[in-house]
Amino acid sequence: MRILVFAGTTEAREFVRLACGRGFEVTASVATEYGREVLEESFSLCREEGSLCEVLTGRMDEGGMLSVIPGFDAVVDATHPYAVEVSANVRAACEKLNKPCFRLFRNCSDDSDFFCEIGDSVVEFSSMQEICAALDKTSGNIFISTGSRDVVAFKSVARIGERGFVRVLPTADAIEKCRNAGFLPGHIIAMQGPFSERLNEAMFREVCASVLVTKRSGKNGGYAEKVRAALSCGMKVFVLLCPDSASGGVYTDYEELLSALGRLRGGA
Repeated sequence: MRILVFAGTTEAREFVRLACGRGFEVTASVATEYGREVLEESFSLCREEGSLCEVLTGRMDEGGMLSVIPGFDAVVDATHPYAVEVSANVRAACEKLNKPCFRLFRNCSDDSDFFCEIGDSVVEFSSMQEICAALDKTSGNIFISTGSRDVVAFKSVARIGERGFVRVLPTADAIEKCRNAGFLPGHIIAMQGPFSERLNEAMFREVCASVLVTKRSGKNGGYAEKVRAALSCGMKVFVLLCPDSASGGVYTDYEELLSALGRLRGGA
């Protein structure tokens, strides 16, 4: 059974590894060469076992998906929970081609005890525009860890070039987006996470940040470590809430998704 996995997350890498080990013929699709390198490193074990794992590199719109998906028996959308447009394109293409589509969705609220502990210093927002408007009412430096995809939105924040520090993946594309958004070279931190609470705190203190901007990225995104570090530094935390997952065919557990694919394989 051939499965196409739209990857790019920790969950995707783990699922690809497990699916290869269960005998599925897996092809993973990633947007960038950097994503390919990280993915190939994570499922090297599959190749040692002789599993048929391949990687497609390059961003795809719905048209590109329509040309690729017909060669597969099922599709798994394991993209980032905030990659709403990509997920919509995957669903639309699968519906047009009548292909089974499964969503592997990161649980963005997987630490309930921690969420109960946080208080008034953590403010949640439903859009990046709301966050930028709120930042204009703050003083002090801003540490941004929402990734490079939406970094252009911060151009609207007053004195972002002086106040803003941004942490993104170590790719040329991500750094270019930060520069185009007005961030100074010395204010761009290019590193692969997730990061420990201790390292987060060291970074926040180094740049004298008073506000952290982050996504509710769940355990695999290091959300709790970021927030705890910020609170230890006496910072405010602005959180971009996770979009709602699509209804139907959504899984947060690897084994449940693998079982569903196994039933599909058995019925083929």
